[in-house]
Amino acid sequence: MVKRAVPTSTPYAAKSEKLSRYVKKIVKKLSDERTEGDEDQKRAFTLTSQATTEMELLIEHAINNIAYNAGAILKYSGAGTITTKTMALATGTAFNGILKKNVLDAGDKAVEKYVSMGPPASRAVPAA
Repeated sequence: MVKRAVPTSTPYAAKSEKLSRYVKKIVKKLSDERTEGDEDQKRAFTLTSQATTEMELLIEHAINNIAYNAGAILKYSGAGTITTKTMALATGTAFNGILKKNVLDAGDKAVEKYVSMGPPASRAVPAA
């Protein structure tokens, strides 16, 4: 029997840098909207590295909650495939209030956008 090495970091360690990039882009966009291009005010709206880390942890926690809920729903229903209905239900049970409404609306928009793009070119079936 071979001993396994204990991981020294979280499973999202490689992705955390990517999440922080997205968080910083969103903060910059919100800052630009808030200040309407005024350079003096733009410098006053910043995000510390600790705040970025906390936001990454909140995002990871939300992802873990949704994944756990989706697994529980699949186990309960006996289904083997995650559908959009399953994800909507898992997301709805992970959040509540205004956040739930906003997350579900954003999910619906993302699915509509994905469906409107059509199949990827590599999987497109040629017309017969």
